[in-house]
Amino acid sequence: MHLSYWAIALFCFLSGVHSQPINELSDFVANAYPNKIVNGVPAASGEFPYMSVLFLNGYLCGGTLIGPSQVLTAAHCLYGVDRAFSTYSNSPAVIAGWGTTSSGGSISNVLLKASVVVQDNTVCTSQYGTTFIGADMICASAPGTDACQGDSGGPLFVNGVQVGITSSGYGCADPNYAGIYTRVTTYLGWIATTKAANP
Repeated sequence: MHLSYWAIALFCFLSGVHSQPINELSDFVANAYPNKIVNGVPAASGEFPYMSVLFLNGYLCGGTLIGPSQVLTAAHCLYGVDRAFSTYSNSPAVIAGWGTTSSGGSISNVLLKASVVVQDNTVCTSQYGTTFIGADMICASAPGTDACQGDSGGPLFVNGVQVGITSSGYGCADPNYAGIYTRVTTYLGWIATTKAANP
């Protein structure tokens, strides 16, 4: 399953993201990138207040604000994000949360983060059998490291992009079972629809 050119990019820039209506872009942009929407017409001022323009590494990309500091854009617009990726297999990743630090233990009073590695779908299927659905799930692990109780709903980041949502697993940091994460890309349509319905 290929994402092709799309990723959800949740990030905040103090510079480089300008949430101006597209008809108010600078003369530079208007001259350098004239009429790139085929058969388009100028938008009214404020017609698309959620549009943003990204100037990154000398390139121009568009994006859609999906939160106060969140922009949805194409993966190829971001430095260091692969243009096409399928399963994230063997990718280093980061998890974060305030959950317990051991199975059945006490919750953390500080936000903790840990490094894990996304496992290939075949590894996850061998561990969980038919309960692991590769199209909807990602699994990740590292020796002695895992999300635990109270971490559900938290992120799994690959290269700063949230690709998973902490979901389930067998115990915490069990060496025979990786943690299971909901695959964000499966739900991009739902995310967009929900964000649009709840501005």
